[in-house]
Parts: sequence; structure tokens; C-alpha cells
Amino acid sequence: MKVWNWIGLVLVLGLVACGPSKEAVQAAIDEANTCQVDSDCASAGSQCPFGCSIPVHKDKVSTIKALVEDYRKSTAAVCAYDCLALDKIVCENNKCVAKYQE
Repeated sequence: MKVWNWIGLVLVLGLVACGPSKEAVQAAIDEANTCQVDSDCASAGSQCPFGCSIPVHKDKVSTIKALVEDYRKSTAAVCAYDCLALDKIVCENNKCVAKYQE
């Protein structure tokens, strides 16, 4: 019986370790955060540790959401934000930037 417990623990740890790293997700977010005009930008949601709103190019939203969700599922880390309400996302210097209500 102890052998099966050990095997189960190894499998669970292996599944947790299979997700993308924080650095890989952040690199993908950074790469997806390009724009020419405000209408290029959209939010990929909010997920700690990546920010209250994850501004990216509108064509990359679903890809980034999936990557962030894979990261969330693969980590036991817990964090939380106290976020202001998102007002809009604008394009500044070819980067999407979240603007919050004050």
C-alpha cells in the first residue's frame, strides 16, 4: 500500500511540474503586448502574479488566457491583488497599457 502512495505522490508532483514557468508566461505576455492603435488592445483578464489586467494585442487574448490558466493549474502558489476597476486599455509607444478608474 505504501508503494501506491509513493507512486501517487510522484504523479501529482509530475503533473504540477509540467505547466509553464512564470518566466515563460511573462515572456509570452510581453511578446503579445504590441499595438499600433488603441483598438488593437484588449485585456486577457487578471491573474496573479501577472497583474490586475493583462493588456495584450486583441488577436493574442485567447492564447494568453490559456497559457495563464495552464500556469495557474500547475502551481500551488497563492497570491491576491486589490485591483482598481479597469477603465480602458490604450496603445502607448506600441505597447498596450491598462488604465484604471481612480
